[in-house]
Amino acid sequence: MFENQLEQLNNICPGWTTNGSMFTNSTEHGGIIDKTFPTEKYPNGYWFIIFNDDREIIIEIKSLNDAIDAFDKASELEFC
Repeated sequence: MFENQLEQLNNICPGWTTNGSMFTNSTEHGGIIDKTFPTEKYPNGYWFIIFNDDREIIIEIKSLNDAIDAFDKASELEFC
């Protein structure tokens, strides 16, 4: 279901796996990309990124593809 997105993430920083809609990478510069449950404020939920290093958490991302782009941008100065 998410094969293309998983491939994109592994091209940015190897080590990504997925279980449903949550993506995880346990390497030093990886993290978690997941989606919240729907709420009144966010009827479709939103995607977020939690990094394994000292980068700031990114929240309120509209789509998985936007989350991958945000991870890529936040990783530009990091070594994976």
